Amino acid sequence: MTNSRILLVVASLALFSCSAPSDARPLAGEIDISGQATSSWATRLNPSGKIPNEGFRAVYFDRKNLSRPPATETVESIAIKYAWADFHQIDSPNFGGYWVGQLNFREATLKQITVSQSWAKARILIDGDVVFEGGESKSFDHEFSRGSHIVEVEYINNWHTTEFKVTIGDVVRESSPEEVLSYLRDHTSKNAGLNYVGIYESGSSDTRINLSVPRSGKPLVLWLSSYEAVDWNISASDHVEAVVMSSYAPGSRLSGILPKKVFHMRGGPRQHTEAKRCTCSGGGIFHCEDRSDLVAIASELKQASGLSLVGYAMKYAASDLSIVPFDEDVRQRVVAIRKSNDEAKRACSVHSNPDFDELFD
Repeated sequence: MTNSRILLVVASLALFSCSAPSDARPLAGEIDISGQATSSWATRLNPSGKIPNEGFRAVYFDRKNLSRPPATETVESIAIKYAWADFHQIDSPNFGGYWVGQLNFREATLKQITVSQSWAKARILIDGDVVFEGGESKSFDHEFSRGSHIVEVEYINNWHTTEFKVTIGDVVRESSPEEVLSYLRDHTSKNAGLNYVGIYESGSSDTRINLSVPRSGKPLVLWLSSYEAVDWNISASDHVEAVVMSSYAPGSRLSGILPKKVFHMRGGPRQHTEAKRCTCSGGGIFHCEDRSDLVAIASELKQASGLSLVGYAMKYAASDLSIVPFDEDVRQRVVAIRKSNDEAKRACSVHSNPDFDELFD
């Protein structure tokens, strides 16, 4: 790729849950770990020293009212997302969470651990040893030796929303926009249809989004854009040649399909509305909440990847999404809103603040 082409590609991409009882589920097949090194949280929140064979025992509590009994359940993964007091009636700024589970390896295995959080802090212990502590979002590698390992996660929130996710999976290398676009241009079918999904966050407490892709009879490429980390569960009948997962927060994962190629990246379009949402405020200030619109994204991706946008889904937050066609009706609707915004911007300018000397003229 020439330097001029790389600059063009980079420039184009620039626009770019109800309360459960404390014994919600029985923990069949538990393993006693009371003889092993544990954190102080385990002593208080898991005094029996038992964990499930699969998944994690999760304990949710109000850290400013520790006399209140915590809520406990078994979960498949370490993730929690809610606002205010919408989860077990625990005020979000006071939320504390503890997860404990067991991982088994037949041989020494290198895994990537990813922490996604905001206005909070977390600690991760493996076999009693602290491998992470802090308030940042971060991905790091950890080598597990052969055998069984106890994983504990402790979490303290400090905001009116709770958004936390820890994933332990295969080591993932982040791709550059140039690498992704080069692959899409040179290694996907010429008749492949591009589907763009733009979302800010999942609407599920476990950060999952179920995405349904209708049958088209052609190979597909999915571009999945989010701000928060998302567990994408894809249902598609057509062959998916490639999936691009672009998220600001690390830790997005994919299930339901086995595409030939999966990319993880930070760049690219991050738009979850079809058109810009703009308002005129006092002093003639015209403000748009969004940087781009769907028509512009379609054009930019076409220019950069060579693939035409055939379907899309866009929403701020959702638990379930379905791809809908990107057709001429959608294009005209977005263009009409774009023109309306231009007219509103011109009208807004007449309300600009006057000069001091002209105020009473």
